[in-house]
Amino acid sequence: MADEDQIDGSEIEEDENLDGEPAKKKVDKKVILFIALPILCIVGSVVGYLMSSPDGGKAQKSAEGKVVSEVRNEKGEIVKVSAFYDLKELVVNLNTSLGERPALAKIKISLEVENNMDIPALDALMPRIVDSLLGYLKELRPAEVEGAQGLYRLKEEMLMRVSDAVSPIKIKDVKFTQFEVQY
Repeated sequence: MADEDQIDGSEIEEDENLDGEPAKKKVDKKVILFIALPILCIVGSVVGYLMSSPDGGKAQKSAEGKVVSEVRNEKGEIVKVSAFYDLKELVVNLNTSLGERPALAKIKISLEVENNMDIPALDALMPRIVDSLLGYLKELRPAEVEGAQGLYRLKEEMLMRVSDAVSPIKIKDVKFTQFEVQY
């Protein structure tokens, strides 16, 4: 009977503090492990996925919800997906002689990139691209860009200069979205 009347010291510690006030109940460590740990793992996984995808989780998704960086054709062969990258509008004074009216060219182009995963790299190389294009465009005369043949030559020259500026990234084509010469 003496054993039953004896109180274990740990029970006193849980029920009362030294001041005689009721003790706050401690959160069980098992509860923390079973609730907080899975939540932290899920949040960490989502953040890790978003950080590891090259475009910050903004890649195109297929109908199944998978990220599309390559597509398979009917034979099951992998086909790379090209993408378009729009450059900001370029406004350039064309080269005119003293007696001619000044000419201003407004050009907007879109670059067709061989692999859509190269777009973040193009953002980093934008100053180099713009510099190579502006240097060339300032030396053009208005007569050199007249007609379909003039635009074709301009397009080919721009493609060559942009490809050199962003090498080893493959640029398939340069597309004009706006081309205007104002006198």
